[in-house]
Amino acid sequence: MKRREGIARRGEDGGERPNRAGCATAGIAVPCQFMSPSSRTPSADAAGRHLLIECFGAHAGLDETALEALMREAAGAGGAQVLSCHMHRFGPGQGVTGVALLAESHVTVHTWPERGYAAFDIFMCGECDAERAAQVIARAAPEAHVAVRALQRPALAEGKEGE
Repeated sequence: MKRREGIARRGEDGGERPNRAGCATAGIAVPCQFMSPSSRTPSADAAGRHLLIECFGAHAGLDETALEALMREAAGAGGAQVLSCHMHRFGPGQGVTGVALLAESHVTVHTWPERGYAAFDIFMCGECDAERAAQVIARAAPEAHVAVRALQRPALAEGKEGE
């Protein structure tokens, strides 16, 4: 697995932010994992690639306009066509939820600014490169801790609906 490093940062209260393993990571390098090119190539008949992106840091504080622009940029970098976007802020100082509907599936986001957390979800089918889209999201806040988990959707045989 190919790794790239990111830096975790302190929380809004100045305290250390725990990583996914529960260890304090403020001020030290923490891994951001992306699948290597050889392991991320889906089979020709796979339903697509699904990535879950956990972001601790600056992503959580982005407003609707910035999040939509980031999702559109990520989709374009992955070779996807954005059909429409819809963003919703829950109230002043509260989080945002949004979806970019793609011809090839979707990109979604949910933020919790009060917790310094944002969750992105990328599902792309066909020739699209979901990892390239995830890299755009990760690089949008280089000081954030970002972890990417990949799900390989199953191969779909033609004429086998519902089986």
